Amino acid sequence: MLVLVHVVRMFFLTDEQDAEVILAFAFIPARYDPAADYLRALYGGFGADLWSFFTYAFLHADWLHVGLNLAWLLPFGTALARRFGAWRYIAFMLVVAAAGAFAHLITHAGAMVPMIGASAAISGAMAAAMRFVFQPDGPVARWRERFLAHRDEVVRLYDQRFVRMWEFYLACSEMAFREGDMVVFQIQIAKRKGLAPATRDYIAREEARLRGIEAGYSAPLRLAGE
Repeated sequence: MLVLVHVVRMFFLTDEQDAEVILAFAFIPARYDPAADYLRALYGGFGADLWSFFTYAFLHADWLHVGLNLAWLLPFGTALARRFGAWRYIAFMLVVAAAGAFAHLITHAGAMVPMIGASAAISGAMAAAMRFVFQPDGPVARWRERFLAHRDEVVRLYDQRFVRMWEFYLACSEMAFREGDMVVFQIQIAKRKGLAPATRDYIAREEARLRGIEAGYSAPLRLAGE
């Protein structure tokens, strides 16, 4: 639905029509300012005061905005939909979208800038999904089990190095959410303080050098900053 709405806006509406859609369906806190009656008269009337609590979530600024929201909606929304069922899932997403709009109204009373995007609804889905996704017998644990059950197929598709890396990632993800106290550190070792580069570009260069070594090319080992 998010993609369909954006396609219609981008390819079938003129700039003027799209502006009217934004003003009628985005969430604009100024609508609820008694001194801003002209907004209700021009764009949607009393109906927009009600539906914009929900419809703003279907509008996005650009394709990047749509893509980023979908990247989070697909894993967490799917897990939630499977647990809730279609109708309960839809009702839940509408409720958290309205809650996000209400929070925005409280913190930005009288603002004229339209609010659009499904971030509030997706945040609600993430919060709900985290209550069960990362349980010991939840989806994360089953993802690792399914991966191990098809380990040989993954080796044929990629290689042993990828399989070891992905198995480690899934195991760490499961343990991090199960135990809640795992921490990741990055340590750089240099001969003298201040030799470590300010940026991380050297990491890509060193990875390329190490891949060359693995392929049979030999080069002297260098410490960071040399």
